[in-house]
Amino acid sequence: MRAAEAAGGTSAQAIGGAAGHDGEDYPLYDLRVDDHVDPLRELGGLHDVARERWVHFRRWMPSRENPSGLTDRSGSRALVAKSIAEGYE
Repeated sequence: MRAAEAAGGTSAQAIGGAAGHDGEDYPLYDLRVDDHVDPLRELGGLHDVARERWVHFRRWMPSRENPSGLTDRSGSRALVAKSIAEGYE
């Protein structure tokens, strides 16, 4: 999208999307920006927020390895903090 914009295209009213994958049957995250004045910038901001907390919380959601996921969410903040400290990406 940035290359198209640099070549003279417009990103105004564009639709942007990004997905990350970690080997599960579904994406790690799936971000979309519709009809935004600067969709690439907005998409970058959403990506930053997802990387800040979501990817860490996602580690304890249902997965192939742990089909039930984390059933007691009372300790989820501590688990997110631990994941961040470990440098999980």
